[in-house]
Amino acid sequence: MRWMPTLGVQLRSTEALVQAHVLPDARGLNVGSKRVRFGPGWTNLDVSAGPEVDVVGDAHHLPFPAGSFDAVVLSAILQYCRNPFRVVDEVARVLRPRGVVIVNAPFLQPCCPEPGCVDRFRFTQEGLVGMFEDRFDISEAGTTLATGSALAMELRSVAASITRNTALSAALELAVAWLAWPLSRWTGHHACDTAGALFLVARRRPDDRPEGV
Repeated sequence: MRWMPTLGVQLRSTEALVQAHVLPDARGLNVGSKRVRFGPGWTNLDVSAGPEVDVVGDAHHLPFPAGSFDAVVLSAILQYCRNPFRVVDEVARVLRPRGVVIVNAPFLQPCCPEPGCVDRFRFTQEGLVGMFEDRFDISEAGTTLATGSALAMELRSVAASITRNTALSAALELAVAWLAWPLSRWTGHHACDTAGALFLVARRRPDDRPEGV
């Protein structure tokens, strides 16, 4: 919507995590990439074709041989997957031993459906770690969207749902979004149990033997 302020302030962007944990010459896979490309050695996969999409495919059945990549990014994608645990298995399969996975996933924030996708899940930090810890060593985990951003986004969503009148709903959403904008800039409180979104960085264990390897 025109004039709508951005309410999500990232504490740790996916790009920053890639720079911190992935070597510049690594071969990487960005799942659910849209237009984001992290470097020349990266392959972009998405469910729909687009200008920066190299491969159209499904995260539940990655169309690559085992051990193909040094790094995999799952940024704001797990919530749309029918079976996130299956996606984790596929990531383990296509990663080389000690390969790194970088995950960004929503926790306390409104549903955000994408065209052709259903927003299905939210993830606590304990839940996110639990999905990976059996096959990966956890390197780092924390908050990407702080409490202020989570509250601001929720207030905007509530305002938009008060009435079924389209014009009035849009006006309320815009007004509340601007009123909540200063709150979204409050990054002093970023506990994981009140976060808008969380991140995880993990490395595939050398002794892990995913199916297909």
